[in-house]
Amino acid sequence: MSSLLALLLALALLAPPTSRVDLVGADGAAATVRVEVADEPAEWERGLMFRTELAEDAGMLFVFPSDVAYAFWMQNTPIPLSIAFIGADGHLLDRQDMAPSSTDLHFSAAPYRYALEVNQGFFVRHGLKVGDRALLWDTRSRLVLIDR
Repeated sequence: MSSLLALLLALALLAPPTSRVDLVGADGAAATVRVEVADEPAEWERGLMFRTELAEDAGMLFVFPSDVAYAFWMQNTPIPLSIAFIGADGHLLDRQDMAPSSTDLHFSAAPYRYALEVNQGFFVRHGLKVGDRALLWDTRSRLVLIDR
């Protein structure tokens, strides 16, 4: 029995870490998104391009070293997405839907530190609005990056 427990523990330690964003609304709405963290320029450029599916509770979190005003677009991204622009303090500053394979530019209403891409309609389905909060649990470093 102890060898089985040791094997399960070893497998758990070898499993790829899963970072997540917990979204919490002022009115009690809440949702969790398992995220891939894009924190390097090459990852920012590729994003979710060429993906043909995305699990309902999955997304990509773009992490920037300082506040930015970069535009997002959907070229080479065949799945419809929604994006939330998030300030350094963890509050949702803006939320937009993005059409698949479009080159339309999506700018935030204000400079932001993070951007969260999820399946289109995710924020509406979970009752999340501008002003709500996001907390990031990054299991790669076991640090909470957004929590103010």
